[in-house]
Amino acid sequence: MKRRLACMGLAIVMCMSLCSTVFAANPNSIDEALSQRGIPQQILDRMSDDTKEHVYNNPSLEYGSSMCMSFNEETGDYSIVSPTSEHIPDDDLDLTFSFFYNTIGNKINTIEVTFDYNWNNLPVFRWSDPIAVSWDDAKLRFVPDSFMKKDYVQYRDDDMGLLLAPRLKESSQSPLSTSEAGISWEANLAGHSTIMTTVALYGNAVFELEPQPELVPMKSIDTTIHAKYVHPQVAVAMSIAVPKFGSFTVNGTGLYQSMAKAEYIKKTLR
Repeated sequence: MKRRLACMGLAIVMCMSLCSTVFAANPNSIDEALSQRGIPQQILDRMSDDTKEHVYNNPSLEYGSSMCMSFNEETGDYSIVSPTSEHIPDDDLDLTFSFFYNTIGNKINTIEVTFDYNWNNLPVFRWSDPIAVSWDDAKLRFVPDSFMKKDYVQYRDDDMGLLLAPRLKESSQSPLSTSEAGISWEANLAGHSTIMTTVALYGNAVFELEPQPELVPMKSIDTTIHAKYVHPQVAVAMSIAVPKFGSFTVNGTGLYQSMAKAEYIKKTLR
């Protein structure tokens, strides 16, 4: 009996080791596959595993472009990062919006928007950061039930000397608000842990846009996507509304830092 249990234990250990090896190899193979699909390595470096896996598992998605921002919490300054730049600013926060096209049937069926944030240097103020995206509602509209966002936190147990695995802090399929010309949600940074040291805060989101019915089938798109990120410096509830295309309204009182960028996207099918 003891020998049988020992063999079972050895088998479990070998299986765990094998599974760990396979899992460890997956990110590299996914990166290689996505790179072959035209996504620049600099963008892959800024994407979360969730986003990469989502794009990888949807081979019909064709990479279009990305807009990247980096943010310094102390100065409140942000910089625009070129997706083809060899140098990524070593700032506190990286924000990356990427745009993918589904063109099955030789028409633009959907434009998929992915978003990734990662705090390279953990923020002093850790509440909820509102995010919003706006599009031209004369050309595009939000696809219902297409939104998904996730926020992660990673802790270190200083007493045990252990770096714990990242933990899913919040997952939601419900944006804070939607309008004809935009959508908003929030990055849940949570508070400081009283018993462990926070070492990482990051997250991602994805949603889809589709052509307005009167423009179907859409053979080309020539438009601008706007995005805004707000980082509150006080513990009050804040949100972003999108009253019309390209317009953002920050709701709530108190100090905050923000950054915004617009990305020109263009696609023509032959």
